[in-house]
Amino acid sequence: DKIFDQYETGAISSDEFRAYLKSFLPAGTNDATVDNAWNAMLLDLPAERIDLLNKLKKSYRIFLFSNTNEIHLREFKKTIENTFGTADLLEEVFEKTYYSHLFGQRKPNTEAFEKVLSENGLIAAETLFIDDSEQHIAGAAKTGLQTHHLHGGSIVDIFG
Repeated sequence: DKIFDQYETGAISSDEFRAYLKSFLPAGTNDATVDNAWNAMLLDLPAERIDLLNKLKKSYRIFLFSNTNEIHLREFKKTIENTFGTADLLEEVFEKTYYSHLFGQRKPNTEAFEKVLSENGLIAAETLFIDDSEQHIAGAAKTGLQTHHLHGGSIVDIFG
């Protein structure tokens, strides 16, 4: 359904998204119930990944590009704060973060990758994009980025 793309690119608000979902749910379903169900798909952020990223940023420019939305980002930041003591950890680790709902673009659209490259003076052929989605890898490769499809392993395995 296009509603998910619209929500992840900021084209509709959280209230509009919830209202759409509630149209399929029992009458009287409240926002907190919708948010809790929607957030059930979120995963944790292992400390080993943060450690690796902190090492990598000493030698490389690193960026985050996440297809996400307001409800997920708010909950994820709470989880990060509870785990690491700061809600802004990702903004501290990465040179720049791109959250699709704030950026107005989402993976795998080539225009989104091109905009990230352009804004940061990056050369596609010299830039590595890592993702666990084949669809996103294909979009990045189409843009000329070097890619690594992360599946069945950990990002730590790539860099040792």
